[in-house]
Amino acid sequence: MPSSAEYIPRLVDRELKDMLKTMGGVVIEGPRACGKTVTGRHHSQSEVLLDVDANARRLIGLNPRLVLQSPAPRLIDEWQLEPEVWNHIRREIDERQDAGQFIL
Repeated sequence: MPSSAEYIPRLVDRELKDMLKTMGGVVIEGPRACGKTVTGRHHSQSEVLLDVDANARRLIGLNPRLVLQSPAPRLIDEWQLEPEVWNHIRREIDERQDAGQFIL
């Protein structure tokens, strides 16, 4: 993850920070190459990059909890490559009953 000295602040930072204080998960949407992953990394404590981590994609089919269990907030980047993970994330949020669990 980039250090905070390398991060270029974005307008969405405050809104994302506020949302993570009240919601279990937050989805960052935008066009390609606009900084979604960098922004998510800046606000997360752990990450899984599903576009480059084939093992994580396979693990989602076997035991998705193993992919979701890491320090929160956990960035699940390119989650749409494994859309079934969406329901597992929702279930984790419901079970944990805590804000700031996931950034997608």
